[in-house]
Amino acid sequence: MAQQAAEAWLAERPDGFEATYTGTLSPASEFAASLYNARSTGPSSFGIRFDRPIAPSDTAATLQAALGFACFERVVLPDLDAPEGWRVTGDFPVSSFADGDGGQTITVDSLEDGRLRWTVRARLYQISGVDEAAQAACPCGAPMPEGSYWSVRQDFYGTLHFDCEVAGLAPAPAAPTTAAPGAAGTTDSTSSSPEPEPSQADAAVPSKGEEGEAFSGELRSIIEKPLHVCLLCVSSSCVHPEADTTRFD
Repeated sequence: MAQQAAEAWLAERPDGFEATYTGTLSPASEFAASLYNARSTGPSSFGIRFDRPIAPSDTAATLQAALGFACFERVVLPDLDAPEGWRVTGDFPVSSFADGDGGQTITVDSLEDGRLRWTVRARLYQISGVDEAAQAACPCGAPMPEGSYWSVRQDFYGTLHFDCEVAGLAPAPAAPTTAAPGAAGTTDSTSSSPEPEPSQADAAVPSKGEEGEAFSGELRSIIEKPLHVCLLCVSSSCVHPEADTTRFD
């Protein structure tokens, strides 16, 4: 039943199909930082590679110039429902291709707010259906059990739009703005401002020079004052009334 639905789907679209796919792009590994694989919400599997990692300052033009290839395994097809427990997808004859290979195209549309958008015109070669439970239970490399897999082989084309967040890519910083000279709320660095008038409180505070002169005067009066020292305790602040004192001038 699902296989017949796939055949009818192809017959209704002789010029191909158009669909949009979303997800989150992440570097394949630390050793392949410029190859981005998508984590999508469905069975679609796709990615894109550049000659270098994507930078926040990149534009569609700079990324187009740095484009390496697009990579695919499978994509879900619009308006083709899969039976419960089955995965029905459109499959690609090769896992990757560059812009222009076999008439296929890859166009970087934009990079805005950490989201990369690109469009691919690609050739697919079949629609396949897989019983996911049977596939999970099947040993690696072993053939699928009879009745757990089907395919409709036919070349067809798709215009595929991709709109994906780039993991870890912060938006580019905004360019600084420069206000016009003399505009409201701005300060002209060449203009001079009058010195503020000193307040009464500021006027009452002596300057450093005045403080130094006052200190020197006090010190001089202490030095010039006669000094009386008690001969009993050798102190100038003697409390012995009967003690003789010696004056040092």
